[in-house]
Amino acid sequence: MQRSEFLKMCALLGIGSPLLGSCGILKESGSAAGESLLQPDEKVVIIGAGAAGLTAAYLLKRKGVEVTVLEAAETYGGRIESLKGFTDFTIPLGAEWLHTTEPVLADIVDNDAVKIDVQTTAYDFEVDYCLDAETGEKMNLKKMQLTKGDLRFTNSSWLDFYEQYILPGIAELIQYKQVVNNIDYTGELINITTDREVFTAHRVIVTVPVTMLKNQSISFIPALPQKKREAVEALDLYKGCKAFIAFKEPFYPTFIKVQDEGKGPTRAYFDAAYGKNSKDHILGLVAVGPYADVYLQRKEEERIQFILKELDEWFEGQATPNYIKHTFKNWSEDPFAQGTYYPEFSLKTVTAIRAMARPVDNRIFFAGDLYTDGKSGWSMVHVAAESAKKAVDTLMR
Repeated sequence: MQRSEFLKMCALLGIGSPLLGSCGILKESGSAAGESLLQPDEKVVIIGAGAAGLTAAYLLKRKGVEVTVLEAAETYGGRIESLKGFTDFTIPLGAEWLHTTEPVLADIVDNDAVKIDVQTTAYDFEVDYCLDAETGEKMNLKKMQLTKGDLRFTNSSWLDFYEQYILPGIAELIQYKQVVNNIDYTGELINITTDREVFTAHRVIVTVPVTMLKNQSISFIPALPQKKREAVEALDLYKGCKAFIAFKEPFYPTFIKVQDEGKGPTRAYFDAAYGKNSKDHILGLVAVGPYADVYLQRKEEERIQFILKELDEWFEGQATPNYIKHTFKNWSEDPFAQGTYYPEFSLKTVTAIRAMARPVDNRIFFAGDLYTDGKSGWSMVHVAAESAKKAVDTLMR
């Protein structure tokens, strides 16, 4: 399907595209206002402490609901994982940009009494440019499908934001190294079995990446409905990686496009210190889909030599003598993510993510970057947080 045809279909159906946001309003079944599904003294267990899980826990805690968050890893964050100490700003090993000019941070905090001191920087489309590594052409950033809404965090990051505004009130609710094996919702209470113990709840919010469901890392008793299983099979996360390289001098432009398929697989370098209050020179690398193989198939020492060699070819040998250090994150090998994001642009994708967003028996709820209503897109942090808010709203009616 051509992009123009798909956008027309979005408008006709009242759904949104990941590029343009909301094209209209389509009511979801089971979302009408009424008596709260969650009764007094009922308990909610949230599986996963990524952006969606943290948001859901924060909102439920503010409403006085008893909440437990089960996180398989040793820390919170999920795919907003970050690295501190590599340079003088937080390095986002996962999600990095804020892809909207809407006040989504305030929407997540949901408290007018809290002043949010998070600054962002937009790209300068008159000055900044992208180098096409294949042709040597200087490209306008718009050709990279960047817009004025693709913002850089100036004094923060996604993880910094959550640590400052969301985590303090819910830190004691998170239990780490709790790998959930199955969810049994046959009885009056839901039993959530981890590799260490069994938890009980009246409602469960599942926020794990779709790869964990696709690989059946968590089994459901009874099995999820057919449409939900079909949606899981229709979605995936692209394999991929990120790297950050510190240099003595900045010899590179804002972006370097190596390989790109629009909103699909990509391989690109970018100025990771852009918009930061930093004196350091950090070049980032993101590679997803088949374009990540040139990095994922190499061992550590061979990988950095490959990176420096291709940069030397494009910038007349300036990379190797300016190299200081680097860090690398292979998201394909992360046991609790097993991938990066899913940018596929089709009606099939919209249908699947909308199916994923719907609760099962009003007891098992789903929230995350691919469990949305499709109106504001997918595979973005603020959309994952929005899906968590909608799941909580459905619970509380």
